[in-house]
Amino acid sequence: LLDAFMAGKAPSEGEIRELKQALTTSNLRAPNRLEEMLLSNKKGFEGEVGLSLFEMLNPWRGKVPGSLGTPRGDSSSMKKMSRNSTMELDIVNDNMLHTDLFEVCFDPAAATVAGTEDEQGKKSASKVAFATAVLEVLETVDDWFFDAFELERVTGGHPVTTLSAYLFKRLNLLETFKIPERQFFDFLLKIESGYPNNAYHNRVHCANVVQSMYILLTRGFGPKLAGDKTMVSGLLAAIIHDYEHKGVNNDFLIRFQDETALKYNDRSPQENHHIAAAFEVMLTKPFDIFSNTSVEVFTEIRKAIIDMVLATDMKSHFSIL
Repeated sequence: LLDAFMAGKAPSEGEIRELKQALTTSNLRAPNRLEEMLLSNKKGFEGEVGLSLFEMLNPWRGKVPGSLGTPRGDSSSMKKMSRNSTMELDIVNDNMLHTDLFEVCFDPAAATVAGTEDEQGKKSASKVAFATAVLEVLETVDDWFFDAFELERVTGGHPVTTLSAYLFKRLNLLETFKIPERQFFDFLLKIESGYPNNAYHNRVHCANVVQSMYILLTRGFGPKLAGDKTMVSGLLAAIIHDYEHKGVNNDFLIRFQDETALKYNDRSPQENHHIAAAFEVMLTKPFDIFSNTSVEVFTEIRKAIIDMVLATDMKSHFSIL
């Protein structure tokens, strides 16, 4: 099928279904460097069928979505715009959404004060309604049955940024570690944009894990055992724990001889990547949230985060228990 495909022959629907069934087989062995083989012959990628087949074979090779904005309007109006004008509209919408979310997280009282829309930029009723809806979900953060899906909906696709900023402000962690609010907010947006739209390992899952970590650290023996450093380490580990996840498990990456598996010698390749990639962001301006923290404290926090994220590899489950 691949030979015919690379020769420019469009596969039939039946062949596509057979291939999809084969891909679900546990003992399937993918050819080495499959991506390069497919891309080397561009004739097969002229139609939607070819692109769909490539995406099915390499589900994690698609673009990692950037920041999600508010609804963009109907598709007919979008078709009349150029690519550049559409991108400009996305940036404007995202910036407006980010401004509203920043205020909700760090100044919720001001965010819910009603005003009239005028030239001075007083808050409109729609902005107040937006802030109120977000805060209604955030106020349930102490419940075990926290609805991360609802938070994703009301925040326009930013559950991780919104929840994490709200918790760090609530727990006074930003002040304790001298992390500027705007810098931390931008760091969260950057990390959240690195969560692809996977079926499971996505932004909603991450927000759910952050909230669960918060509950574990603030309930029962949590407050007695967890100081500020453990608190910030645990929450940051939850925030980054699936950063740039490829949507498949480690065994698949190892069998496929994926570059991540080769880089980390088949030892927890995804978890190692989550940590390394996230710390690369964390140590790069303007996202270096620990720039005001001593080397000793940062080293301690980093070690704790590494230990926690590596422990999310299920192969480590029973040895940890």
